[in-house]
Amino acid sequence: MLPRILANKRWQPLVLLAATGAFQSVCLIWLIGWARNVIEGGSEQLPIVSWGIGIAAILFLAAGRYVERFYAELLAQRYIFELRQAVFEKSQRLPTKDFKVADKGGTLLRLTGDMTAIRNWIVQG
Repeated sequence: MLPRILANKRWQPLVLLAATGAFQSVCLIWLIGWARNVIEGGSEQLPIVSWGIGIAAILFLAAGRYVERFYAELLAQRYIFELRQAVFEKSQRLPTKDFKVADKGGTLLRLTGDMTAIRNWIVQG
């Protein structure tokens, strides 16, 4: 059985990820409008404040991307840790005859690959 995705306070980074995504969207929309005004302005000199706000929006986008990656990875690592714990506990309850039949290396390799795929799925959204 898979651990619940929102259990053990995992909902907090998920909410932060959603808020970061919304903030990045607002910054990007503003940045697109700012760039359009710069391009359509032609030879008009934009005030230094406008350029400062444009650069700040770019920096906010970069910071938001960092926060997004960091908390997505944190969320995925915590979830995979619980999933690995559940698999380990389940394997401890299996009869020893099951371990003699199966190829241990192949099983471990398949399990590791599956865990990596789940982690990547969570991180990439």
